[in-house]
Amino acid sequence: MTALSHPRLRPVYVLLDTSGSTLRNGFAPACEEVLPQLVDAAGRRPGILLSVLTYGTQAKALLTISDPANIRFIPELLPAGLSSLASGLRLLAESVRQDTAQLTADGLVCLPPSALVVADGLPTDPAADLMTARDALDAAVAGITGAAAPTPAPVYTSRRDDGDRLAVTALRMAFRPLTPGTPTELAASVLAEFENMLDS
Repeated sequence: MTALSHPRLRPVYVLLDTSGSTLRNGFAPACEEVLPQLVDAAGRRPGILLSVLTYGTQAKALLTISDPANIRFIPELLPAGLSSLASGLRLLAESVRQDTAQLTADGLVCLPPSALVVADGLPTDPAADLMTARDALDAAVAGITGAAAPTPAPVYTSRRDDGDRLAVTALRMAFRPLTPGTPTELAASVLAEFENMLDS
């Protein structure tokens, strides 16, 4: 049974920090390592559609919304630039809007989307830009056809703790600290948070 044959689809988005700072301390290699694992984990849950977006100074779509079973190639991550989470949230909002419109036009029913932000610390955007982008995400999901429950708050995972927790709470996100360690250990921590989100 493919995801698209499920009666109620759940779009899931992963928003990865690919700023220049991710080249330090093994964060970028951890993200490279975990991406195929995220695809596999999504593929084991019925009805999950997966998209992977990235943000540095600008945001980009690494994988557009897809049935995980159809993902055969994952482009390489190219870390560079600042940590503009605002650009990532704007792209996430636009992706949610466009993807839901397309799926609905195809006669498919979508549950509210879920999003996991995988960050190497705090963003570099002004607070006002972040709040405007966060509001845009709320607006994008507000009119999803068939939404039977409130939209889950995005989950923000990062290696740091107290400062990130306070900032992320203001952005109406759930903060989950990642376990520090080697790239493989960090990848395992990201995977655990992703699976927790899928199962919630």
